[in-house]
Amino acid sequence: MARLAGPIPSLGRLQFRSSFQHASAFGASGPSLKWHLRSDTFVGVIPRYPHLALAALVPAITAATCSGKRGAASEASEPTVFLETTQGTEVRVRVELARTPEERRVGLMHRQSLDKGSGMIFLFDEPEIQTFWMKNTLVPLDIIFIGGDLAVVGVVENAEPLSLKPLSVGEPSQYVLEVEGGFASRHGIGPGTRVRFAGFELPAKE
Repeated sequence: MARLAGPIPSLGRLQFRSSFQHASAFGASGPSLKWHLRSDTFVGVIPRYPHLALAALVPAITAATCSGKRGAASEASEPTVFLETTQGTEVRVRVELARTPEERRVGLMHRQSLDKGSGMIFLFDEPEIQTFWMKNTLVPLDIIFIGGDLAVVGVVENAEPLSLKPLSVGEPSQYVLEVEGGFASRHGIGPGTRVRFAGFELPAKE
């Protein structure tokens, strides 16, 4: 949520939160309103002609607050992997989590298709040389190997569906991201690409 704080010159101060609860008239020097809302931003009152000030202020503050909430929610509401592109921007991948041995064994097997911008992240407890294959996997994949420092250590591009060939990059990795084939080339993803995660917790370090 975007947080606003401090007095508004010439208008006094407004206590603004996410939704109205009540408003009441008070004060001896003229009409004034005190607005009680749900989460802290401005604190105070607007003296005299509050209907004019409020008409101008509430839409702008509400828009900023809602925008901030949407931004935070969109990043954290679902498991997401962000990768820095060669243009200095970030590309996001909505991911399913493969934490347990069984989830990692099945992976993306038997899927008839994989939407662009979606994939699966395999989470391991420690960095190791990871080896994958494409048994029962029906769509070509890019397999992105990520070190414990959240930097890409290598990529296997366009892995062949149904192949039993072992696939590895020969460098220790703690996380492995599977996405649709061609993703890495399209976004310039390769060794050294920085990665960050949102919407899920990493395995606890002992």
